[in-house]
Amino acid sequence: MGAAHCGGARPSPDDQQATIIAVRANIALREQRVAGNADPGGSPATGGRASRVQADAGVARTIVARTRCYAEDERHPQEVVDLASGRWHSCVVLRDRTVRCWGWNYDGQLGDGTRSGHNAPIVVQGLRDIVEVRAGWDFSCARASGGAVHCWGENDYGQLGDGDRHTRATPVSVVGIRDARQITVGETHACALRAGGAVSCWGENEFGELGDGTTTLRTRPVAARFGRGVTELSAGDGGTCGLHEDGRVTCAGWLARGSTPARVQGLPVGVVDVAIAKNFACANTVDDEPRCWGEGFVGQLGGENAAAGELLVPRPIAGLRAVSQVSLGRRGGCAVRRDGQLWCWGRVGLAARQSRDSDEVIGRPPHRVASLEGVVQVSVGDDFVCARMNAGGVCCFGGGNNGQLGHNATSDASEDAPVAVRW
Repeated sequence: MGAAHCGGARPSPDDQQATIIAVRANIALREQRVAGNADPGGSPATGGRASRVQADAGVARTIVARTRCYAEDERHPQEVVDLASGRWHSCVVLRDRTVRCWGWNYDGQLGDGTRSGHNAPIVVQGLRDIVEVRAGWDFSCARASGGAVHCWGENDYGQLGDGDRHTRATPVSVVGIRDARQITVGETHACALRAGGAVSCWGENEFGELGDGTTTLRTRPVAARFGRGVTELSAGDGGTCGLHEDGRVTCAGWLARGSTPARVQGLPVGVVDVAIAKNFACANTVDDEPRCWGEGFVGQLGGENAAAGELLVPRPIAGLRAVSQVSLGRRGGCAVRRDGQLWCWGRVGLAARQSRDSDEVIGRPPHRVASLEGVVQVSVGDDFVCARMNAGGVCCFGGGNNGQLGHNATSDASEDAPVAVRW
């Protein structure tokens, strides 16, 4: 069955080609910007303080006003250039290419050599020259500028990729990966996009999320069957999706109902970002209108889609436009708009905790987190949300009893309104 096209007539071949060229330009410029942000000796392309639209091809430019994440604490060591959140922990890359983490540490996912939690950021041991960090359920991974990948934390399913299943409280190198261009982490598996567009994955594979055509757990990276020409990856609980240079999106695992990547039908030409959870996913396109599909029984598909139950064909989230980035949790998600606003829907933040055991409670429709402006990146954890601000800091809100808000609170740690991570 051919792919359906949303929002009007099917594009002509010339229009499709023009869009694909623009998407490729977006990706190339975005990679240049990330490299610039993480280069302590260079001149960042955007200084980490403006929305992605500055680097976008063929889209009107909008500059996000510089807004500080906090006013009282001036001890912030350096600008944060990347952010990732797991179940109850978060990690960031600083501009000096070091990594700091905070929160729950039972499995060593903070990487400081201990299993003691921290309610403020601590330095991950043994890492340098890091340009990207990602967080799984109870483990973390980082990519060095040269392409090596290092992981630490829980390893029950081989998700650290070092060839065994022993938990590590400090980083270990993923076997055989020296040319990674991007990494992505699900709850208990991880993948690397390698030079040339090939994909390697490792860890839990119960639903075929490694995309290798099997459901066999892997403690070392194996070749996933996404084919060549993959430009971006996204992993979630039990699934992995790849964005291809021709605009296709293919997924493997629970949501795709298979261990070999299959094309997602119904997406328009021009997908630029994909985010996946276990039972739903969202793709953002060049028109900045995210489209979601999968299960929506508790509102994770957003707004009017909440009553749809399960959507097999991606559908826009009503009222949510001009989006530059999406992050998904188990039962909801958040999106950064091009004007620096943060919007969330479903069960995120404290709503995730309050209704965790109920499949009857519908999460909130898309709504603005009014006390945050100047957001450039968002990451959704199990019961909390963290946002990277254009001033270089991080703000978090939601459950905080495991130190996951990073604001150095020792009691009554949960916060409905965003609080600044304390350095």
